[in-house]
Amino acid sequence: MANTYKNTPFTLSSSAAFDVYTCPSNATAIIQNIQAFNKDSGAVVCFVRMKDASDSLHVYPIASKSIGASLSAKLNDGIIILEASDVLELQTNSAIDKVEGLVNILEITRD
Repeated sequence: MANTYKNTPFTLSSSAAFDVYTCPSNATAIIQNIQAFNKDSGAVVCFVRMKDASDSLHVYPIASKSIGASLSAKLNDGIIILEASDVLELQTNSAIDKVEGLVNILEITRD
C-alpha cells in the first residue's frame, strides 16, 4: 500500500462540467483541499460534484461557492473520499478561462 500526495491543477474553460480527477481503479483518494481563484472582474459560482462509479456514475452535489472578483476560495468544507474510479467534477456558472485552481489529493493504492 503506497500513499502518494498529488497536486492537480485545473482551468475551467467553459461553463460545462469538467472532470478534474478520476481515482485509479486500484486506489482510494482523499481530497484534502480544492482551492480556486476567480480571474474575472465579476463574481462566479463554482460547483463541486462527485460521480460515483459504484452507482452508474450518478452525480452527487458536494458544494457550491460564490467567489468574488479577483478572489480565491476553498471550495470544500471538509475532506472528500473517492473510491475506485470515482470522479471529482467542477463547474462554474459562466466563466470561460476565468477560474483556475489546485486540488490537493492523497492517493492510497492497494498494490
